[in-house]
Amino acid sequence: MKSRDLILSSLFIILAFPTNAQNEIVFQVNHMMNGESFVLGQTYNVESSQVRVDRLEYYLCDFVVTHDGGQETELTDVYILANAGDNGTYPLGQWNIEEVEALSFGVGVDADHNVGIDPSTYPGDHPLAPQFPSMHWGWASGYRFLAFEGFSGANLAATSQVHALGDQNFHHQDHTILDSQTVDGTVTITLDANYEGMFIGLPLEQGFIEHSGTEEAAETMLNMKNSVFGQALPLSITETIVEPAFQVFPNPTTESLVLNTNVPESPYQWMIFNATGQKVMDGLMQSRTSLCVEALQAGPYVVVVQDVHGAPLASQRFVKE
Repeated sequence: MKSRDLILSSLFIILAFPTNAQNEIVFQVNHMMNGESFVLGQTYNVESSQVRVDRLEYYLCDFVVTHDGGQETELTDVYILANAGDNGTYPLGQWNIEEVEALSFGVGVDADHNVGIDPSTYPGDHPLAPQFPSMHWGWASGYRFLAFEGFSGANLAATSQVHALGDQNFHHQDHTILDSQTVDGTVTITLDANYEGMFIGLPLEQGFIEHSGTEEAAETMLNMKNSVFGQALPLSITETIVEPAFQVFPNPTTESLVLNTNVPESPYQWMIFNATGQKVMDGLMQSRTSLCVEALQAGPYVVVVQDVHGAPLASQRFVKE
């Protein structure tokens, strides 16, 4: 009798307080430049100048995931050393997370783990352990939050470098996640890293070398916060309308943007999202629609087109200068 009561009590506890299975959480960063997959050592046209990036590494940490109806989970002690030359797949560990709604993180190293830290105290495979090339400036200055090295200007004649330091340059950013994917116990959170946004306002024609926490280094870190990371296109968006049937021009733009399609079925609904996934403009379009985007802040955006029933059809990225 006692044995049966014990079994029934255990069953009640299990049913009344179900346990959440942990999923492996993966952060997928799509390294991009001008809407295409980024390649180290390749020459790009950015900010009316030529740019070649030979090194681009940066830290990511202080992750907070909003999920499953507004719950927030801090991913403690999770650090990423992102390299624009890798595949952008970064494991964040196992957590009780199913449906991801938003992601917050900082570029760099948080103040508690920056200045006065000896990298050699970390295991060799830890992102904060000694790296080659080095990502640690020294005991008093802490880690390089970001290391960019390359060439810019006409014929790539100018040297351009940023090694960004300093707790004052650690900025958080928040992103709405439209379409996280769960496959076989792995939840993948995807954002595009649009590196053309990193160079907004930088003197690329004459070049620059700034290994500090000020001037071009500080401006680069603000660009990393405001103009680089953005919504990856949801997998549900199919290319029903494809180039050249759907066009967005001029790109980059400063004042106006033209949406053009030669597909006869219209009207369509268009929406413009900023780098954080916030919808900033919307409306209806016929075969050709001209928009005034002068009021938009400089940075990358995406135009999403839907049919009259709300089904996504196509999308195009553009840059507001």
